[in-house]
Amino acid sequence: NDIILCLHDIDPALNFYKFKYKLDSQVRGLKNWYNSCFLYWNFFFHTLLFHLFLIQCKKILIHGKNMKSYISLIKKKVEYFPPVVPFLINNKKYIVNRYENFKNSNTIKMLYIGKLSNSHTQKSLPFILDKLLPTLNQASRKQKLVLRVIGNTSNSSGLYQKYKNNENVEFAGFKENLNDEYKNNFCQIVTEGLNTGVRIKIIESLSNGLPIITSKKELETLDVNEGEGCFVAENIDQYFKVLEALSNYNAYVSASKNAFKTYEKKFRSDKVIAKLALFFKSL
Repeated sequence: NDIILCLHDIDPALNFYKFKYKLDSQVRGLKNWYNSCFLYWNFFFHTLLFHLFLIQCKKILIHGKNMKSYISLIKKKVEYFPPVVPFLINNKKYIVNRYENFKNSNTIKMLYIGKLSNSHTQKSLPFILDKLLPTLNQASRKQKLVLRVIGNTSNSSGLYQKYKNNENVEFAGFKENLNDEYKNNFCQIVTEGLNTGVRIKIIESLSNGLPIITSKKELETLDVNEGEGCFVAENIDQYFKVLEALSNYNAYVSASKNAFKTYEKKFRSDKVIAKLALFFKSL
């Protein structure tokens, strides 16, 4: 009963949809029925063990607020704390310079962070490059939209080879330090993942005043509301409306300032650490 379990992403044990998605992609035809039954049994067995372990815990710390819905039997034991990311740099001087640079440019670069081997990147990139950007660029826009992708391009299941010559994307590869990327891009796109994991890159964007376009689920995970430096867009029409709004100087500066305020209020490292210290002291 003295165990305190900190969970970052509980999907591998509890999210049957994600497991089934992976399983169905591996199991094909009746000849695999035995393997299929074995994998399903293995999944349910480990899920049961995981639940039994959680019941023994005194408290469970989680980084994603929507994780509570996955562990409904023990909600009273769950405490939500934002991730502690101490290396972030809050620099307000970027806001005006960033807007002015793109105002006078022929292209608007939108940041996307994720290695190409990730399941959510494999799902999201084709939508962005085959449907979203061609449609938006064909609309009456004065500036061309380009996606700047930061992340390892190896083991991409052909994704890099397919799009490396696409005029709507720049592949920059893996980068250790992302400060220049947050400084020099117009906004960041964070597509919805297949799990409950926390998107640290959203917090990084907030700390640099970079507006974020993401899904409702990703904001709920971090307990962030639309308007707090973030915009919800889950289809082409919504992306169009958000980008049209951000093309206005006052709206862009307001969104950037709101991003800073959200970081200061909810994610500043010293505040989160102080809250954690009080939590452990109360046990």
